[in-house]
Amino acid sequence: MKHFLSSEEASKITSLEFECFQTSFGPSVLIEYCYRPFVCVKDSENHILPFWMSTGRGKKKDVQQGKWYPIVGMSHKWINKYDSKSLTAYYNSAKLKNIANLLDSNFKCLNIDGSRNYDFDFSIPVLEIDFLVNFITLINTNSPNPCVDNTGDVKITINSFLESIGEEKYF
Repeated sequence: MKHFLSSEEASKITSLEFECFQTSFGPSVLIEYCYRPFVCVKDSENHILPFWMSTGRGKKKDVQQGKWYPIVGMSHKWINKYDSKSLTAYYNSAKLKNIANLLDSNFKCLNIDGSRNYDFDFSIPVLEIDFLVNFITLINTNSPNPCVDNTGDVKITINSFLESIGEEKYF
C-alpha cells in the first residue's frame, strides 16, 4: 500500500531536510499542483528552496520531462522561472544543481515522458483548494521579492533569491 512521504523518510533517502506540505490527509513532502510534483528542501540556513518536476507541457526547449528544477516563486496561475537556458543551468548555482541531482536520483515520481511513475513508492496528494494559499505562501517564503503578478521582473527575483541563499547573481 502506498503512503505519503514524510520528511523523516525523505531525509533518510537523500540526506536533505524537507518542508512538509499540509493536506487534509496529513503532511507530505511531495505535493501535486496543476499535475506537477513539488517539493521544498531546507538548506543549512533553513531557507526554503522550492523545486518542481517538469512534465514537459510548458514546452521549454531543453527542459527535460521528469527532472526537478528550482523555482523562485509562484502564484495560483504560474511558476516563477525564466528561460530554458537559465533553468537548466540552475541559474549557475552549485547548491541548486546538487539538490536537483539528488531529487532526480531519488524522487522519480514522473517518467521521462511526464506521465506518473507508478513504481514510485509514495503517493503524491493533490493539493486541495483549502491549502492553496498556504502552499503558495510556503513556495514564496524564500523569495525576497516574490512576483505575485505578471508585472514583476523575474530576473530581479531570481538574483534576489540567489543572493538570499548565498549564491552569486545570475543576471
